[in-house]
Amino acid sequence: LKMNDKFKMTRIDLAWDGVGFTPKEVEEAINVNNIRSYAKRRTMVFYNSAFEMKDNGDEGTTSLRLGSRYSSRMLRAYDKRGPVRLEFQLKDKRAHTVTLSIMSEEIEYWSQLGVSHLRDYIDFVDHGTGLLLPWWEKFVSENARAKLTISDARKLELDRMVEWIDRQVST
Repeated sequence: LKMNDKFKMTRIDLAWDGVGFTPKEVEEAINVNNIRSYAKRRTMVFYNSAFEMKDNGDEGTTSLRLGSRYSSRMLRAYDKRGPVRLEFQLKDKRAHTVTLSIMSEEIEYWSQLGVSHLRDYIDFVDHGTGLLLPWWEKFVSENARAKLTISDARKLELDRMVEWIDRQVST
């Protein structure tokens, strides 16, 4: 896949099943600010239903959402269908760029690349030591951050105008 292919990805949901942590652990880490993220803490929603039935028949479900449904990135963790599922939703230009990044590689690397992009959005760290929380470190394994930067369209347009003015004045 190339950037000039004739398609545009507007949303992608990356999901990992059976992660080694719970929505409650994610909530607790966010509540004590053991995260590195630009996500606004006030966008976190935690839902706990002691009597709601899971798909496997067990009682009690929990879910967590961080980020707005309208933003370019959002995180979800839930256990409604049994083992905890972690979902990372991307939209707009970020969805398109991440899709190209992931799908341009062999399929066996897709999960690792997804984790790298997830780490661009959030990392769970002990701010006392600076180390990743153990359950997060186990999940992300040794995957580094992708370090993807999506430029703001307004800034790009302003930069183009400044370049144009520079060219006009310097001639």
